[in-house]
Amino acid sequence: MPDLPEARWPGHVAVAVVDGTQVLVAASEEVLNRLIAVRVVAQTPPGELATDALERIRAHLGAEEWADAAVEWMAATGSTIDAYPDESVITATQLGEDRATLEIGLTPIFDPPT
Repeated sequence: MPDLPEARWPGHVAVAVVDGTQVLVAASEEVLNRLIAVRVVAQTPPGELATDALERIRAHLGAEEWADAAVEWMAATGSTIDAYPDESVITATQLGEDRATLEIGLTPIFDPPT
């Protein structure tokens, strides 16, 4: 499938959270996979990885197998990457102040205690 992030924007983004601290946002899942490879996986100093894991990660990166490189990296480092490949972007037009106030008034937090 061709990478056409412009066709999806502004409706959706792809998001990844690395170790619960670093957030990456991209226009599509395909771009997110590349972003994780460049900004996270490839930034790992070789000395922090076992030789066999380093070789496998390098092979995946060299073959542009971005997701496989990330999976191998997580296994080698014990780190986690939580990916959300198709998250909606809500605009002010879709959820203005009046609508938010109305919707909040209808939520369970305002139900009587049971």
